[in-house]
Amino acid sequence: MIDTVCFLTPKIPEIYIRKIKLKLKLYECTDCESGEILYSFSTGVIPGSYDSSINLKINIDNTIKITCSIHKIILGYNIAYGSDNLILLANCLKKILYKTLEVKLPDVMLWDLLRIDYTLTFNLKNQENVESYINSLRMTASYARRETDGKDNQGIWLNGSTTVIKFYNKQREFIKHDYRKIKQVAGIEKAENLIDLSQGLLRVEVSIYSRKIKQLFPKTIYRKQMFKEYKKLINEYGFKNPVVQAFDKQFKKNKVTLKDFRIDKIIKLWESEVLKVVKDDTNKVLVNKDNLVLEKLKENYSNRKVSSLYTFWTLLSTRGELYVKTLYQKATFYRLRKDLISCGISWKDTNIYIKTDEKVISFVPSLDSPFLYDYNKPNDEFKEKVYQLLRGA
Repeated sequence: MIDTVCFLTPKIPEIYIRKIKLKLKLYECTDCESGEILYSFSTGVIPGSYDSSINLKINIDNTIKITCSIHKIILGYNIAYGSDNLILLANCLKKILYKTLEVKLPDVMLWDLLRIDYTLTFNLKNQENVESYINSLRMTASYARRETDGKDNQGIWLNGSTTVIKFYNKQREFIKHDYRKIKQVAGIEKAENLIDLSQGLLRVEVSIYSRKIKQLFPKTIYRKQMFKEYKKLINEYGFKNPVVQAFDKQFKKNKVTLKDFRIDKIIKLWESEVLKVVKDDTNKVLVNKDNLVLEKLKENYSNRKVSSLYTFWTLLSTRGELYVKTLYQKATFYRLRKDLISCGISWKDTNIYIKTDEKVISFVPSLDSPFLYDYNKPNDEFKEKVYQLLRGA
């Protein structure tokens, strides 16, 4: 399902920009000594369904940046029953903005995509399963050059510059962020029904930012057009001409519009990013059983080194990376970790554990998981709201 998105529209005529600005707030930065306005922009929030908000920012070049949870804007909540059809969702958003701003925005196929959050909701049957899975994952989750943050029973997240990966307890997140406003707008009965709907749901989400989107779609319409002009200039002036050199820098840039968008690439990235966190995404055979680990260590290191590495591996297997990092100096932690990896040793899904009364559900968040059910497809309510929005558009 597609949730939060960020679009950038093409340039809007000045007459429409002035009309939109009347509904927003203007921010300016002025040099007090010279009186020169250094920069200015208009930004504001447009109300959506169930008081969900659409954030708008008018840039100095008369483009508009639009950010919102498009799933929540249409349905009023984003617990389940969303869509993978970005073009359809963008047209719904355009229609909502037209009703509010009384301005018809350009064709959505020309909008640039700056961010997209793709998510799947898994039904683990009850809250105990969700919480035990999250708590277990907090101890073992890892991703190269990223810190694992999280809260017990609530969720974990791994922040990066191109993607952010999140696993979280949907019921707790709904109660914290959406329950109160839905109760005020739609009534307590609707809010309580949504709490029941979110019971036992684990949400696995990957936020994909502009740089990664450009990497996913290298052959865009923008680049194809630029290449034609670039080739023409080279034939006319030669490669060393200053005009061609300046154009070369522009050619290296990229813009991904909705014409270029393909959902299958987003889904493939979601699966790849999630599997990097929950298990080793590699074809290499990894050793993760205690007797085999000892055997492997003895083949590669001295007895003294084997003892320290085995202790380190045991701690990683039972307590997780976050805890073990607090016991070792940073350089020592990463040196020992590298030694284990170089031998093909894993500390995930091992046969040693701390005995507790808590049972962790056997579950891997994948595209073919039996825990997916029908929570990730549009339901009748979603389809009806889309129809009502686009009827007569």
